[in-house]
Amino acid sequence: MGSFDDEDTQTLVKLGLNGSQAKIYLTIVSLGVANAKEIAQTARIDRAEIYRQLPTLQEKSLVMETIGFPNQYEPMALNEAIETLIQQKNIEVLEIRRRARELLKRTTKENTFKDEESKISIIPRNNFRTRIIRRHIEHAQVEILGYTQIERLPISLTFHYETWKRAFARGVRFRSIVELNKPADDALRFFQMFKKENPSFTVRFANSTLFTDFGLIDDRQIIFSTEIITGLAGSQMLSTNNAQLIKVIKDYFEYRWNTAMIEYPRKGD
Repeated sequence: MGSFDDEDTQTLVKLGLNGSQAKIYLTIVSLGVANAKEIAQTARIDRAEIYRQLPTLQEKSLVMETIGFPNQYEPMALNEAIETLIQQKNIEVLEIRRRARELLKRTTKENTFKDEESKISIIPRNNFRTRIIRRHIEHAQVEILGYTQIERLPISLTFHYETWKRAFARGVRFRSIVELNKPADDALRFFQMFKKENPSFTVRFANSTLFTDFGLIDDRQIIFSTEIITGLAGSQMLSTNNAQLIKVIKDYFEYRWNTAMIEYPRKGD
């Protein structure tokens, strides 16, 4: 296929041609002008496949046919062909986006949790977990209650910072209890800075080490995990809208909130 290799072929495939079309077009480019027999011999593609694919290349304006004995095929200049394929790909992407917007219009729900049958769901680790957390923050309208370890909260607040900012802007409050299971001077400085930027954020401190993480959103949905975890998304979570479980967790949180330390305990306290 002349000076072109498989990587060149794959580039055209990514731009919308199939493998045979890409090889045929590049072969014609390398030959300049050629008939089907010459293309088949050079590309090492069956001549019947050449005849099947040439009409598509002509429809895409990548190849011009000259009637003769035999017919000759001349390629569009490679730079022009690439530009043409990119334009066609852009049109396809725009159409996909249009259809996606129409799909969203038909499936968009109100930005709040709707009354539905009680259920408990298992949320997988890592990326799926972070997407669920972000979605819950985005859906919150009144208040989020959180319970976690002191070294984990700054990670979550930082990772979801823009989502939190939008939540605070629409009036959502966030109260969090953090367990003092590790030295926390850096975390304390972070909380002070975050509170200054977002007055709707409040944190209190607890000496217990339950290694439990949970978030309660608008008294309607709770997500929690009970593994000892590190980083942002190290464990599976359970998510539920069960009213009885939510009441138990809410009552527990309020009890711990009322007995938690308002100020970070200094050494010697």
